[in-house]
Amino acid sequence: MEDVYEYSESPFNAVYGGVNYVTLDRHYSDELIEKALTECRETFGDEVPVWADVDSYKKGKLFNVNLGSLFNYNLQSEIRLKLKSL
Repeated sequence: MEDVYEYSESPFNAVYGGVNYVTLDRHYSDELIEKALTECRETFGDEVPVWADVDSYKKGKLFNVNLGSLFNYNLQSEIRLKLKSL
């Protein structure tokens, strides 16, 4: 991907001023994160530590909680996958 901006005159630019760079940042509610965490607890049982909560997810602390034998399969990523599907 190149970080390049090409300007061209168009009716959209005349009306709205154009769009230079678009970024996406998803924010999930605490309730939805809690729901995803609950689903993970139902699926993985004791592999999900008792201290795992919404705050630890938001701070990225759940990357250190491995699920299964794969080193890159962690609770943080699993919750994010569940959030995308809810």
